[in-house]
Amino acid sequence: MNKFLPLLLFSLFQLFSSAQTIRKVMVEECTGAWCGGCPAAAIAIENIEGNYPLNCVPLAWHEWDDLEIPEWPAIRDAFGVQSYPAGFVDRYKYPGSTAIRVSHLTFNTHFIERYNIHAIASIALRDPWYDGTQYHFAMDVEFSSAPIAGAPLKMNVYITEDSIPAIGTLEQVNYYTTIQNGNNPLVNWFHNEAVRRGLGGSWGITGPFQSGVTPGVTYSQDFSFAADPLWNIDQLNLVAYVAYDGDTSVNQKQVINAETIRLKDWLNTTGTTSISNPQLKIKVSPNPATLYDRIRISVQLPQSGKIRLEVLNMLGECVSLPYTSDEIAGLHTFEWSASYASKAISSGLYQIRISTDDGIAGTARIVLVEEY
Repeated sequence: MNKFLPLLLFSLFQLFSSAQTIRKVMVEECTGAWCGGCPAAAIAIENIEGNYPLNCVPLAWHEWDDLEIPEWPAIRDAFGVQSYPAGFVDRYKYPGSTAIRVSHLTFNTHFIERYNIHAIASIALRDPWYDGTQYHFAMDVEFSSAPIAGAPLKMNVYITEDSIPAIGTLEQVNYYTTIQNGNNPLVNWFHNEAVRRGLGGSWGITGPFQSGVTPGVTYSQDFSFAADPLWNIDQLNLVAYVAYDGDTSVNQKQVINAETIRLKDWLNTTGTTSISNPQLKIKVSPNPATLYDRIRISVQLPQSGKIRLEVLNMLGECVSLPYTSDEIAGLHTFEWSASYASKAISSGLYQIRISTDDGIAGTARIVLVEEY
């Protein structure tokens, strides 16, 4: 059976049913450079990203190495992390589990469980600017239906960094003969999605949710930060999310939805292609890209509503699986790869098209090649 058939059928249902907000599932890895079993967890998350690039928001929390941050211990203790590798999928406590933390062997199963549940809130970032010292932006949230009554809510933004070389004190220990033929430490390995800071601390801030929420109302919170000199600005991401902040025993730490933005795609024009409609600002990177890359598509929505994402070949045929979602106005990022196509993809010129239910549309060209 074609492995994409169940996903295609579900996506078709999404497309032709009334628009709902698509869930972006937060998959968090608990790891460390010293942890010989942890490369398997990182690969498990990469596989989810490859199969569901539009819906996976990955994070990596490090312990006992140079990437550990002060926000981590509170999360570790609350979620029952006692051994590695481990992780959380939407910080949801699954039936039969004694804690929120789960084995990396179940990441994919739990991801699919959460992926199949539409989100009750859309998140966007907006108004980015850099004053020469600090980065500033706003986070907006809009609920389409009411959250759990009486459960406190918080919003937060984590800064993550990709492509940190696993060298020196960050050499990655490996216990698996199936990974790099057993190299120990791993060669040409990089730590990705490493959480560098929580702008709202470990758990976030109540902010605009002080008096509860009303569906259809936009709730906003300003954030700012100064980048650490040790960070690679070109590899930073902002991961924004809304979650419950109640008792873990009644499953009130779960993530409601998340959004992620690569900082450099937002604040400069690197990777930008021509835009066919000035009202719909689209950035695509990398460009050119290989058939194996995950392509980041950033779009600035002028107003809230239903959006549709399509990838078209030069014949005008849609080669992507259907994707529609109700989203709040502001900046959103989607990742796409040839593995998420509805038909075979080959080298050539393609168009990424995003349209809204009120008739606004924009396209961006991208060149896909077999390899560089």
